[in-house]
Amino acid sequence: MHKYFLAGVVLALMVSTAHANKVTLKFEDIDTNDDKAISVEEALPIQWLSEKFEEADSNKDAKLDKGEFETIVKSSGM
Repeated sequence: MHKYFLAGVVLALMVSTAHANKVTLKFEDIDTNDDKAISVEEALPIQWLSEKFEEADSNKDAKLDKGEFETIVKSSGM
């Protein structure tokens, strides 16, 4: 649990400076348990991603694969 908290803090800081510093979010950084998918819990620290999670989850399997993630990132202008 501590690992996920720290990862969330790091990701939140990355996102908060993304616009100013053009930080690129990487799928692999958000997928903290390395299962090749982003869960709702893993998306929570990233406000825009958690807000768009349902829209991004095109196959409605409650997780984002790399393709779904890339599509929502591109459509969000990130």
